[in-house]
Amino acid sequence: MNGNLCGLSTGEALSRWCATVVSNNALSDFATAPQWVQDGEPDFVDQTDPTDQNADSIGCGMAFLSWLMSLGHSLDQIAPVMVALGDSGTLAQLYAKLTGDQSGNAWSKFQSALQGLPNAVTSDDPFNALAQPAQIAHTKQAGQAAAGLRAVKRPPASGAGASVCQPKSRRLLPPHKTAHRESRSA
Repeated sequence: MNGNLCGLSTGEALSRWCATVVSNNALSDFATAPQWVQDGEPDFVDQTDPTDQNADSIGCGMAFLSWLMSLGHSLDQIAPVMVALGDSGTLAQLYAKLTGDQSGNAWSKFQSALQGLPNAVTSDDPFNALAQPAQIAHTKQAGQAAAGLRAVKRPPASGAGASVCQPKSRRLLPPHKTAHRESRSA
């Protein structure tokens, strides 16, 4: 993502969605949206969590992006807008840019959509966006979508050069195993 959204919940959700689409849902064992629901659905639509390690904020992002895609916004439309919003951007702002609606309506409309789901949130795609023909058509040429995302550039913060993500090697664990791992290291 050209050094943008590093270490943020929004960037992690976008990265996971990209991986999900490109890999035929290879990350299904790492679903975080059910954990977010179990923990009371904290609002990470109106605020961005400054970490990519919180299952609740990532889960909110995953469910929210699933909802946006179910509304007809493809991942190759979502990704450039998120990157352009930058590190201070919120999912509510993403919603406003894509829909033309006010960002203040994002959380309540998302909550209403969640309440209208026929089943509980059991995956990171509760709105079944992966099964929608429009989403598949837009993402079938993943190489082109990735090239387009790399081409998106956000202006650097005032007085600063372009940000670069610092690589941090972490073993990806399913959310239910993260707490166990942390208790062993304490």
